[in-house]
Amino acid sequence: MQTLVLSVVGKDLDDALSFNRLKADVKKLASRFRLIIIHDACVQYERQTRQPFPDAPSQADLERYADLLVQLGKAFTSKLSEDLIPALQMNAHHLGLIQTELSAHDTLGKIVAVKTEVLQKPFAHNTVLVLTPVTKTKSGLLSFISADMMASRLASELCADLLFFIDETPTSARKAEREKFAQESLVHGAQRAFVCTLSGLEAVALRGESHSSEILLSTTT
Repeated sequence: MQTLVLSVVGKDLDDALSFNRLKADVKKLASRFRLIIIHDACVQYERQTRQPFPDAPSQADLERYADLLVQLGKAFTSKLSEDLIPALQMNAHHLGLIQTELSAHDTLGKIVAVKTEVLQKPFAHNTVLVLTPVTKTKSGLLSFISADMMASRLASELCADLLFFIDETPTSARKAEREKFAQESLVHGAQRAFVCTLSGLEAVALRGESHSSEILLSTTT
């Protein structure tokens, strides 16, 4: 069975139309792919705090964000289960799946190791893995890793057949950032990568069509 890694933004999980459409797509994809879904919770954080996610988050900021990530992941998993889709919510650091480091002068974490063998059991049971990007250092500190960075690295480690970065209302800056993550993943093992809306996901993964959103490996990378 092929592997598909999907990075989605919290605002699309917060929108009823986008969420229901995504859920319907996941139900179809779950029978065809080993499926990993990674999400952020930026919109949820901004709604609760009434401020943007900080460039240099404190441990208190990260604790609040981690709580929102987990809540969103559990809610998403529960909704999938209601549609009889076997799904498991898992924090990224659980069982050492994603290991990070945080230097004294950095505010963002760095992925230093990935234990893909942790995924063998859910894959064996055809379980959709809903992965929340909550990571901790060896000393137990929370470190911020974006959902897109994690999706890129995990797709590389798994040599994923398909990697999708989904956003129904993307900004040009976010799109450019995601294209860089797509390129990195292609360099290090992913087979194909896309930065698109749900329409692109449906065209490629469900109907087997080509799509203009595909990111091709740059010869200068």
